[in-house]
Parts: sequence; structure tokens; C-alpha cells
Amino acid sequence: MEEYHIKSNSLKALFGFSVIVDLRNFSEIGRRLLIQERKPFSNRLKQQIYSIIFDFLSETLEAVIDSNSNDVLFDYKHTGDGFLLLTKHHRYKTPNTLDSFLLLLDIYMLFDRLVPELNFKIIDLLKNNATIVRGNRHLRYIKSIFTDESDKRWKEHIGFSIGVHCGMIFYRNLIDQKIFLGNTINQSSRFQALSTTFSDYNLFFSEEISKRLSKSIGKPEIYSEISKKWFKDLDRIIIKGFGPTAVHAIEKRHVGQVKKKLMVLKKHQDSHLLKRTG
Repeated sequence: MEEYHIKSNSLKALFGFSVIVDLRNFSEIGRRLLIQERKPFSNRLKQQIYSIIFDFLSETLEAVIDSNSNDVLFDYKHTGDGFLLLTKHHRYKTPNTLDSFLLLLDIYMLFDRLVPELNFKIIDLLKNNATIVRGNRHLRYIKSIFTDESDKRWKEHIGFSIGVHCGMIFYRNLIDQKIFLGNTINQSSRFQALSTTFSDYNLFFSEEISKRLSKSIGKPEIYSEISKKWFKDLDRIIIKGFGPTAVHAIEKRHVGQVKKKLMVLKKHQDSHLLKRTG
């Protein structure tokens, strides 16, 4: 993928995907995990909940890195209760939006599998420490949001949402870390927040990505089939700081079907390229 070097103050820029992944409803739990003086048992349980969440974040990131091919590399950082992932293609390969979009779908499917497990681990911890939970108002509140109105049936409370945009991303190296800036990141963050308004969706991406995906597929009729069947056009939404913006979304139940279709196209493209170069 294109990379540009700006001499002033060692500022650099690249063109890539900005993928913001956020754990929904986590802050509501975090506010109740205060360590309290002279509360050793409840403090220990709160620390165990924190440990479960930290393990989830590290294991999820490790799984994303391990599953990522050499065709698409990325930089990443934690964002408190989520991730910022920035895709960039291998410097010696032709940029291909299809690769980045498939990586996006892989990330989505990974979270779709692991977030329910995160919920179940927290629920098991609350269930197995019922006496401690009853004796602490913060833990009682956490239990209440993981149960239904009858307070008898457990339910998942933590979800996730993903927002994606592509464009110029500016960064500066600081020792062994990178500091990232740019409207591309800001806009992807605005997109993931749309799940609070459009609760039926939790994967949002820009019209620019749709256009580049269409071009990368190379067959308008195939892209048209995919977009009409599985992409939801949310029209032009007023997004703070950006004004009317075209946004697309994919329903959870359709993500696997989109990936399956695009994987067939990817294999066909790779086979065609191999014949040409072989």
C-alpha cells in the first residue's frame, strides 16, 4: 500500500484501513470495579473480573496477529476497552482492498466467537461467588446487568462494535511505538459508535471502502450481487465533525456468507495471478 514520507518532524503517512473495535457496555462494569478499603473479599473478586477482561483483550489480539497472513500487515494499539488496527499491504505486493476486507471479516468473526465466552466467564465468576456478590453493592449491580428483570436468568451484557474507514493515516515513531492521527481514524471511531443508534448492526464501514472493494473485485456484476444481497445502505447519516456521510453495514447473520463469497473470489484471483506469473 502507498506510504508517504514527510520530512518535517519525522512525520509519516500511509493510506490504509482504520479498524476500530470497541467492547460495548464495558464502561458500565468498569465504573463498579473500584477497589474499596477494608473489603478484601469483594476486592479479590473485582480483581478476578479485571483479570478475565485483560486476558480476553490479550488473547484476542494474539489471535488476530496469529491468523493474519503476510499479505496484509498492520499496526495496532489498545484503546482502553478495544483496539485500533491499521492495515497496510506488504511493500512488495500490489495493494488489494479485498485482502483488507477479508481481514476485517476475520476480526469480526473472531470477536463474535470470543465475546460470548467473555460474558460466560464473568457470569460463572458471579454465580460461584454469590455470597460475596450479595454483600457488595457494586457487585450486586454488576450481577443485575447480567440477569433479566426477574433476576433469575443470566444473560450476556457485553457486546462489541466495529467501525472502518480508509484514507490517509499520519503517524510518528516514538522509540518502539507509533502515535497515530488523522480523520480516517476519527471517522472509523464515529462509525463504530453508530451501534448505539442502529442496534441491529455492529459492523459499519464507509462508502469509500465499498468503492475500493468493488474495484478490487474487478467484476461490477459480482460486487452488485454482494452489496444488494448483504450490504445495508444506511443512507447519508449526520456524523459529528463530518456532516452527511454515507455508511454501510452488514448484519451479523450475513458476515459469514459475505466472507465465503469473497474467499471464492480471492482464490480465483490468486489462481489467475499464479498462471500469469508462472
